[in-house]
Amino acid sequence: PTSTPLPPTSTPLPPTSTPLPPTSTPLPPTATPLPTATPTPVVIEVPTEVTIEFRDDAINPEEFIILENTDTEFTLANLTLDDKTFFIDGLDITQEGPAGETVAITVNAPIGEYGYGIVDEDELRGTLRVIERAVTPTAAPTTPVPTSAPIPPPPGE
Repeated sequence: PTSTPLPPTSTPLPPTSTPLPPTSTPLPPTATPLPTATPTPVVIEVPTEVTIEFRDDAINPEEFIILENTDTEFTLANLTLDDKTFFIDGLDITQEGPAGETVAITVNAPIGEYGYGIVDEDELRGTLRVIERAVTPTAAPTTPVPTSAPIPPPPGE
């Protein structure tokens, strides 16, 4: 299809709306800004001391969390009649636990997930999760916006 252009006209088109006369009455505010919400960090209770008990048929706890790069005391309680060797994979930690005795070690690890347990006893295993320290987010500073100030009249009035 081909379109044919219309010839130009010299008759002006009427306005589509009637302009409002200028006013010097201040306009009321249209909206009140809402305060900015500050994000709340999630808080997880993380111990700085942990007791790990090993028995003949179980290790307790089977899973726990500590903070990254923080000295955490592990109390290893051997509740068996045999000497045991505790280990944490990936951290090069091993500790002898004499039968019926308790031994304390300090663990400081980077973020990650590590297996731990008793050497040569596959059923005595657990998972250590090392998490990042919580960072409290900060809100950007805001400039207050007046809510009741009149809007100035247009120039020339």
